[in-house]
Amino acid sequence: SSATTRRNATVAAPKPRRQALAVEVLGVDGAEVGLNGVYAVTSIERNGRLCYDKDMGHHDIWLCRSQEGYWILQPADKRGSPAGYMTTGHKGMASPEQSSAWKIWRDSAWRDLENARVIVAHTDMACDSASLDSAAKEVCCKSGHLEGEACRDVEATRNSSAVQNNASRRSLRLSG
Repeated sequence: SSATTRRNATVAAPKPRRQALAVEVLGVDGAEVGLNGVYAVTSIERNGRLCYDKDMGHHDIWLCRSQEGYWILQPADKRGSPAGYMTTGHKGMASPEQSSAWKIWRDSAWRDLENARVIVAHTDMACDSASLDSAAKEVCCKSGHLEGEACRDVEATRNSSAVQNNASRRSLRLSG
């Protein structure tokens, strides 16, 4: 029947909004001034969006989307959770620079942070370069800056790695 056909039809998910290759946190003051700085997009995904890493791994501060849909600055072991130092005032934004309101965790509560903002930052990374290494190419494909043929080998490599990782996990479980 046509109802069965509709129910079984595969509907393509809408393509997520392109993410900036880098964002900059500005206007944080007080004890949390160290949250200011440039965060580069990574291939690590949480809750449907790529995470940003501060100063290319020199700090343990990440900007990721929480399960609830807020963008939150947090330590690596909390990526994607609601725990962190600073969060968007509203949920559901595709990218952190879309937020006009930010809150900071101070005195055991979320407090409005009047001067804080996140903007798209300048980066030296260019996704149109033919000389991208595989890690950079993966980030460019996942963030929406490269598409089509350029990303097919990245997807094939990722699928191959996933098969190898799953086999390794099965092996580890069996060995234990």
